[in-house]
Amino acid sequence: MADDAKALIELATRRFISEVPALEPVKLVVGVELRGRGDVQQFRLELPAVTVTRAPAPDARLRVEMRREFFNVMAREGKVADWIEAFTYGQAKATGPEQFLRLIINVVEKQQERERTPRARQHPQSSPGAPGPSSLVVGGELLGQERERGEQEDAHHDQREVFVHEPDATIVEVIARGCARYRKGTRSGRSQLRTASSS
Repeated sequence: MADDAKALIELATRRFISEVPALEPVKLVVGVELRGRGDVQQFRLELPAVTVTRAPAPDARLRVEMRREFFNVMAREGKVADWIEAFTYGQAKATGPEQFLRLIINVVEKQQERERTPRARQHPQSSPGAPGPSSLVVGGELLGQERERGEQEDAHHDQREVFVHEPDATIVEVIARGCARYRKGTRSGRSQLRTASSS
């Protein structure tokens, strides 16, 4: 039974690290306590070598405990999300320095975010100001934005030409005045034609 537990602890550890590779180089001693029917088995897990021995771990920085039958299932089938749920709802318990526990939690959460991000990128949603698919990121600069900036500058230049003589007028007023001048010029031209024809 002890040999089976050692193998399962090693299996569970390697499966967990494979999902959170940032933990692979961590140097850590973990005390593992598995509670069975009428007995408690204690193991010492040393990382990063993933060395498991059946013995108390007085030098452990982190201690993990749970029911033996629950651990047997989790070791073979549990993923990181399952372990998070187990620790959240008390099926498994971890104790140690709060700062150290928080560090491990942050590493795991960041890995979970990275796994969610590629799935979100598969269904991108366009938003105002967001770079299009043709935009390339080079040195943190969006080439697509450079093109848009040039187009915006041209548009601003056109607006400056419109407002240069009438800075306080809106574009609607400018257009209206232009149309009025056009109609006035047309009426004047018609009057001149009538005068010339009558003479």
